[in-house]
Amino acid sequence: MNRKFNVQSKSDERVYYTIQEARGDLECDCPAGSREKNCNHKDIVRKFLGRQPLKLEDLKRIKEI
Repeated sequence: MNRKFNVQSKSDERVYYTIQEARGDLECDCPAGSREKNCNHKDIVRKFLGRQPLKLEDLKRIKEI
């Protein structure tokens, strides 16, 4: 089962981007992610999934949907 997350934008707290597992990687619908580039949203989810330490401010930005 593929997991899906919403991650709040750093620059606009009203904006959330969707990150989902796909084909063994993560896809994000933010402008950078839409161009298949890395983004901080995917980095946060990778750390979360890998059980790596996250800053409290980043942990507050992520929500599994």
